[in-house]
Amino acid sequence: MRPAVRRWKPGAGVLRPRPGSLTPEGARLGLPALPGDITLLLDPELVDAEGGERFAQEGFLLSVGEDGATVSAPTPRGLRHGARTLLQHLDRHGELPAGEGADWPGYEVRGFMLDVGRRFFTPGFVRDLIVRMGELKLNELQLHLNDNGFRKDRTGPWDGVQAGFRLVSERFPGLASADGAYTRAEWDSFEDLAAEHGVTLIPEIDGAPRTPWPSRATGRSWGRATISTCPGPRRRPS
Repeated sequence: MRPAVRRWKPGAGVLRPRPGSLTPEGARLGLPALPGDITLLLDPELVDAEGGERFAQEGFLLSVGEDGATVSAPTPRGLRHGARTLLQHLDRHGELPAGEGADWPGYEVRGFMLDVGRRFFTPGFVRDLIVRMGELKLNELQLHLNDNGFRKDRTGPWDGVQAGFRLVSERFPGLASADGAYTRAEWDSFEDLAAEHGVTLIPEIDGAPRTPWPSRATGRSWGRATISTCPGPRRRPS
């Protein structure tokens, strides 16, 4: 399991889940568990003295026996982490060891920043990254959407330095970089997928004069007070 659970008490035997029990088609919402089922139990009152507030926000309990397994958590995000932990072990071993366990993240923010401004990454790559982050229980992806390269001569002009802006704009058609930019539909797909996998998507846009691209692409002068640098709005997954 990546990372390993914080607390684990081994039991006797192993569980081989019922075929299809981990697929949406095999889900049996509100019905009694069958032998080999993995049950997800949302309990807002669930607490753990050792895990404290971190457990209350994203923690989970595991109970695995030969007849089935239960993931219990106080939040949907905790349930997601618990189910992901079981899937990681099943993918590698094909069965689950019996026992009782608990886990919670040590840090509220477990993030990754991808600089797509200087080098464009395809929409498919970004979506694959979001899925992988969810698998590893990382929860914030910051996309650095515009920036310039570096001058070989520190005293030389910036006009010939590579620069990029990676969002297509209907208001400023020339703003997006010709070598790659994300459409509205592609960005929406990032947000939807991030919410599905427990990842908060943070767009980062540098303002002039931090980067020369807005002036170069639109032919307008953007003063220091015109655009401010901020991480932008956040979409928080459930």
